[in-house]
Formats: sequence, C-alpha cells, structure tokens
Amino acid sequence: MKDAGIAICLAVMVSMIVSLSLIPLVSSRLLRAGVERFDRWLKLLVIAVVVGIAYWQISDLGWSGLQAWWIRWSGLLATSISGMQWQTILGCALMALAGAALGWYCSRHGLRSSYGRLLNWTLDHRWVALLATVALTGTGYYLYDQIEQRGTPWSPERRVDMSVVIDRSYSLEEVREHFYEIEKILLAKKDSLDIQSLMTRFSQRRGSIRAYLVDADEGRLSTMEAGNAIKELLPEKVGYTYKMGRSRSWTGNQLGVEVQLHGRDPEVLAVLMEDVKAGLEQLPGVQDVDSSLEDGEDEVRVEINRAQALGYGLSPREVAQGISSALGTRRTSGFKSDDREIDIVMQLNEGDRATLDQLKNSRYETRDGNSVQLASLADFQLGRGPRDLRRENRMLNVTVFANTENRNAANMLVGPITQMMEGMLLPPGYTWDLGRAARWEREEASDNNFTIIFAILLIYLIMASLFESLIHPFTIIFAIPFSLVGVALGLYVLDVPFDNNGALGLLILFGIVVNNGIVLISHINHLRASGMSRREAICLGGQHRLRPILMTAFTTILNLMPIVLPMVYGTSEGFARRWGPVGLVVASGLATSTVLTLMLAPTLYSLLDDLALWCKRVMRASHSTSTVNA
Repeated sequence: MKDAGIAICLAVMVSMIVSLSLIPLVSSRLLRAGVERFDRWLKLLVIAVVVGIAYWQISDLGWSGLQAWWIRWSGLLATSISGMQWQTILGCALMALAGAALGWYCSRHGLRSSYGRLLNWTLDHRWVALLATVALTGTGYYLYDQIEQRGTPWSPERRVDMSVVIDRSYSLEEVREHFYEIEKILLAKKDSLDIQSLMTRFSQRRGSIRAYLVDADEGRLSTMEAGNAIKELLPEKVGYTYKMGRSRSWTGNQLGVEVQLHGRDPEVLAVLMEDVKAGLEQLPGVQDVDSSLEDGEDEVRVEINRAQALGYGLSPREVAQGISSALGTRRTSGFKSDDREIDIVMQLNEGDRATLDQLKNSRYETRDGNSVQLASLADFQLGRGPRDLRRENRMLNVTVFANTENRNAANMLVGPITQMMEGMLLPPGYTWDLGRAARWEREEASDNNFTIIFAILLIYLIMASLFESLIHPFTIIFAIPFSLVGVALGLYVLDVPFDNNGALGLLILFGIVVNNGIVLISHINHLRASGMSRREAICLGGQHRLRPILMTAFTTILNLMPIVLPMVYGTSEGFARRWGPVGLVVASGLATSTVLTLMLAPTLYSLLDDLALWCKRVMRASHSTSTVNA
C-alpha cells in the first residue's frame, strides 16, 4: 500500500504542475480566434485514432479470439445477472427509473434551470435539508460499520489440501495402487477441475493429496468449488477416510474459521477439542470440521526384562540394538566405489518381519552358546505414538478448524462461535481464541480506522487554512459521510468485502469528493466578495459549477470501469477481485457524494454561515462587555 500511496501522490503533484503551467499555455494557443475552424478536423482525428486502436486490438486477437472473448464475457454477464437476488434487481430497476425520470425532467426544463429550482427549494426549507444531512451522515456511518471487513494477505497460489487416514490392514503396495487410481481419476479431469499440478504422498497409515490450481484469472472454479469437486471424485473404499484440509485461496492463506485451545495437559485439550468439534458441526454453513491434533502412529512397545536378559548373559542394550538392526533402516557401514560411497543397511528380509509373532521368534545367542527367543526376554504391547502437539507462548496449542463456502460465511459464523465458546466451561488455566487470522484482521481494521480519521483531520486543516474559517470546512467535510452511503451500498449489492485495497480506495475517495465541495464553495465565496448577496451567490455559483463537477465525477467513474466490471462479471477470484474494490469504492462513493453535495452542500453552507455570524456577534458582545466593565 505504501508504493501505491507514493505513486498516487507523485501523480497528483505532476498533474497539479501541468494544470498550472502547461494547460494555460496550450489554452492560450488553441482558444485564439480563428482556431475553431480546425475543430472538425480534430474530431475526425480523434475518431480515427480510436478506430485504429480498436482495429489493432481486434486484429491482434483475431476473429476466433474475439468470438471466444465475447462468448466468455457474455456467459459471465448472464450468470451474474441470473444469480442476483431479487432485492438487488429491484434496487437497480428503481435507480434506473429514477435516473430516467430525472433525465426526462431535465431535458424539458434544462439542467441548470432545474438545478436552480432545486437550490431555491432547499434554501426555503433549510431545516429539511439539515435533517436529511444528519440522517444521511448517520446512515453512512452505520452502513460503513456493517460492511464485511477483512485483510488481504494475498497469495499468488491457489491450492486444495486433503489428508487420507488409512486402515492398518492395507499393505504399502495396496496403498500405492489406491493412490495411483486417485491420480488417474483427477488428472483425467484436470482441465474441468482447474488443476495445474497434482502431488500425492503416502505411507502405510497416512497420505496426503495436494492440488495446485491454475491462476484465478484463467480458472472457472473458486478454490472451495474445486475442493468440493475433487472430494466428490475420490474413490470410496473401506478403510480410507478423506479429510479436507484448510483451503488456500487467492485472498489469503486459509478459508474458513478456527478455534485455538491453549492449556498444559494434552488429555484435557483432547477432551475440549472433541466438545468444540461437536459444537462446530451443529452450526450452519460449516464444512469439513477437523483439528490439528493428529493421532500418533501405531507402534509396538518392547519392554525388556533386565533380570531375565542378564540371566542369559545379554544386556538390555544388546537386545535393543538387535531389534533396531533387524527392523530399522540405519546405516551400518559403507562401501566405497570409484566415484561415491554407498551406504550399507542390514535388516531382516521383509517376509521375516511382517508380523509381531515373527519379531517375538527372533533369537539371540546366550553366553553358553545356546539361542533364546526374544519373547522370553521382553514383554510386547501394541499402542500409539505421541500425538502431534504444538506449543505457543509456553502452552500446548490445539486448533479446531472448519471450511466454509466463502469468507462472508466465515465472518457470519464469528458471532455464533464466540457465543458457543463463552458458554463452554473451561478448566482453570485453559483459554481459547479465534486464531491468528482473526487477530490480524482486528488489528488491520483498527489501523485502517486510525488512518481514515487521520486523513479526515488533515483534510479539515488544509481547508481551514484555505477558507480562513473553522466552520465553513464542515460544509465540505459532509461530503465524506455522503460518500460512505454509496460505498456501503455498492459493496453490499455486489457482495464484495471491504479489504485493505478497499481502504486504499476510501482514502483516494476522500481526496476526490472534497474537491467538488472546494470548487463549489470557493466560487460562492468569490461571488459574495464581488458584492453579490448570499442567496444569489449560492444559486448562481451552483449553476456555474454544476457542469464541471458532473464532468469530473462522470469521467472519474467511467475511467474506473475497466477494473470494476471484470470484478463484477468476471471470475470469482484473481487480479480483478484483488484490485476491483479500489475502483468500486471510489466509483460508488463518488456517485452518491456528487449528487448529495450538489443538493445539500449549498444549504449547509448558508446554515453554517449563519452559525459563523452568530459566533462573531457573541464574541463581539463579549468583548464589548469586558471593555465596559474595565
């Protein structure tokens, strides 16, 4: 975000220098008398350049590429429109009707005269405008607070992880054949599943499947959709259990929700983990509940009878080394060839170490030259190895996680999960939290709020110095809550979360929306300084600045459409979804702020001007009273 901010600041500074130096020079040359005869040729030149660029792009794509592009985007557009909720369709239809009615009225009565009538009406009903401003300000803040917010730890890769738990009755060769079958099934449909590469790992008891997906801009499925499709294709077989891992998406490392338990006793954590898993499975929208607490591998525990072994002249160490040499894969010696050294591993033949009875029948030579079975020297027990436990801040840590359809569903589950965990009685010394991702999102939201407040403070200080007033800048500051109404509506209607890139767009938006108010109020003050009354200056200044303000807003909004439209009608993940919120926040906020600023800012200016005059009278009266008393 720092690089983007530096680039924007440099661009604004350069544009300011150009507008103050180069544009006046060019205007003085092009706006001379007699130059208008070249107007027609300039228009034809612009049209020719546009047509040439379009032809170059089409010829570069080719007609087949153009047809494929049209089929893809028309399909995405149709899918997006058919998937809209009826509230969204109704809202868009009402906005279109209102825009059509407004255009019809302005075409009959003229845009400037219609706006002049609106200003006169608001000036005659100033308290209505004030109540509307207060209501819109509160609505803007409320809607902004309701927006789904999340950070953007963007990752360039998309992948799906699955773990496989295998029953002990299968041999390693049978497990290998089953995983070969899985690879054959998935690779046969890799194009429809958006799989770029597939990696599998397996042992006799466990296995894992990792599918790396194609780039989000090229794929047709989201990460969660691809994971569900892969899971449905996996062959069902007795003794094989498939568990969906944490999906890695373009928006961050993990999708879904998680609960971390902290404590000291692993057995207590295991019991609490089961309670949390049972609670999560009851919540709607939760998929693939699992935990980081994995069972240990099956193992044979050999406990040597020291007295019995010493009675045969064998030390426990010799017995243990014999078992290790027979079953292990540790290097015992090496063979040096001409170019390298080859490790020598000595162990029993695989057929002689397949069962526990064969291990018990292993023989050791005693001190009198006879042999004794291992079963006579040791006790054997079947058990499980230690569980996979992690430590954080000197406490054992167990994570219970679950996937969700998308991040919006995950955020909707935060409240129910918090309520569930607060109702669960934990032993003393045991705590829980929602994991690092939730903590990072809270910290990022707090940082974003501080940045926004600091930006508003800087804007106020600059305008206070420009207008030499502490009250009139508030007329322009109201454009910011007006813009929040559009931001919240745009994000809600298109189901787009507010992330770090959206916060960048919000900072850009604040700098843009106040420009409309600055242009308007500065011109009104100029007209008043020339001797015009306040009401006349407001009406005439508004009509003078109506067209420049609308032109600035429309050109900005249209300029942002290339990054907004691919996000709305494009793929569900990828570059467009990453940078689209910047354009959406600016475009939607600027649209509402421009309309509401033109309607309400002049009236607010008159109210705040009365407030400033009242404050001056109070200060003068106080000064006069203190002078008389002196």
